[in-house]
Amino acid sequence: MDEPSSALPRELESAAGALAWADGLLGPDGSFNGAENAVGAYYLAPLAFANGGRIDRANLICEYVRGRFFRDGDINELADEPASQVANFRNAFFGVSAHRVGVWDMAFAIADGLERCQHPQLGGFSNHNVDDASRVLDIGSSAAALICLLTTGRIDAARRAGDFICGQMIESQPQPERRVLLRRTWDGDWITEFAESDAARYRIELGVSGQVYWFLGITMSALGQLYIATGEDRYLRSARRVFGWAVDCHPGAFADLTAAKVGWGASVLFAATGEEQFAVRARYVSHVLCVTRLAEGVWLRRPAVTRLADQDVATSLDTTLERICWLIEMARNLQARKAVPAA
Repeated sequence: MDEPSSALPRELESAAGALAWADGLLGPDGSFNGAENAVGAYYLAPLAFANGGRIDRANLICEYVRGRFFRDGDINELADEPASQVANFRNAFFGVSAHRVGVWDMAFAIADGLERCQHPQLGGFSNHNVDDASRVLDIGSSAAALICLLTTGRIDAARRAGDFICGQMIESQPQPERRVLLRRTWDGDWITEFAESDAARYRIELGVSGQVYWFLGITMSALGQLYIATGEDRYLRSARRVFGWAVDCHPGAFADLTAAKVGWGASVLFAATGEEQFAVRARYVSHVLCVTRLAEGVWLRRPAVTRLADQDVATSLDTTLERICWLIEMARNLQARKAVPAA
């Protein structure tokens, strides 16, 4: 793999330019002009602004979310069915965001709500908090919840989530050399039948381009952080396996729109181990993010969107604020330790 040269100041400059664009839309009440009612524009916004050093803006956004979206430890409106697929993902990252800026009551309420969604025996997490037939155990939701629970000090619940991800979602894959299944039923059965139009939520075919890869990245990050916190080798072994799946999906897993979390996950594994193989991939993703950001400071949902005029403000905020977070997190993790040869 060709590795572009790494220049962390350029990466931070790219994130800062994007943050300036988002800040230009922020009103005095903490809402974004043109996206006042779109929860997707807000769940990572405090983390992005805090990572960029704008703590006052991050707190302002938290208070807007408190008044507009926040109910009983949940920020979602599940009447919007597609949002229910990522409801607990959004909850988890808003919890991380709120904790980062010291809005403790919201962060801990989110963590309480997530724990209510944890399977009492298996330890995984449902994708939303509604107790109905549509509830599934989702690797992305479980990894996001793990990160939030670890952030808020719920180490036992985080371990249970990590054990679920390792045992039920990684070590037990039926065809790990060909594909990665992403969901189980609430009863614990693999979900193998689904509409082809929904396949991206349910499986990743190894060696195939044009898929949704963020599930791999967030899992690497969650298990890497849990390994750092506990020192338990099982979590690192499983994270390495997921990294291998991502490598099997090169170049898409490191260059497509959903590669941002893959780079973040690789950077966490570098922070955990110091192994250069992880740093190489994280630097590559950082490079891709820098060169795909528009001059206006925005990332597009490529390849579906090719012009900023065709992307609404809420989608631009959702897409851009997340990439600000991971660019800065990658820069931090890549400076965390000196590189060593792979074990």
